[in-house]
Amino acid sequence: MTVTWIVSDARVLASAEVASTRAERRRGLLGRDHVDGALLLPSCRWVHTFGMRFDLDVAFLDGEGRVLSTRRMKRQRLGLPVPAARTVIEAEAGAFARWGLRPGDVVELRRSTSPDDRSDDGPGGPGHPGPCAPGDERAESDATTGTGSVDDAASPRVVRRLEPATA
Repeated sequence: MTVTWIVSDARVLASAEVASTRAERRRGLLGRDHVDGALLLPSCRWVHTFGMRFDLDVAFLDGEGRVLSTRRMKRQRLGLPVPAARTVIEAEAGAFARWGLRPGDVVELRRSTSPDDRSDDGPGGPGHPGPCAPGDERAESDATTGTGSVDDAASPRVVRRLEPATA
């Protein structure tokens, strides 16, 4: 996975792994007991926590990097979709409070500038992934991915427990 820096107000909040391939999205945070930093899911509007070993903080970003909403999701849940979201950040529960990340904040995603990552520059130019919009070639159409994400290209089965958005 490619490493990205999550930056807000000129402060580095955390490093993030970018789940940009089908295999990375399918694996995601499954099998982990914790996550250092975060996991970034481009072209994602909703997530689930089935099979997760820990609770998550989830932030939904629009195409400009603005945090639309954040949620604390317990394990074994299916979240409600955020239609305007283009990218999701998943972190271990409590991380957003430590980072000071709230709805309305603008987040910039900066790719590492190490030689290994330069060939994977995004639409934002060298070292910057830019927002991943639907239709972007990095988007995957996998109905349920092990990252805790559900892609927009397919409808998941109905599950009873839903997590409401928090402002």
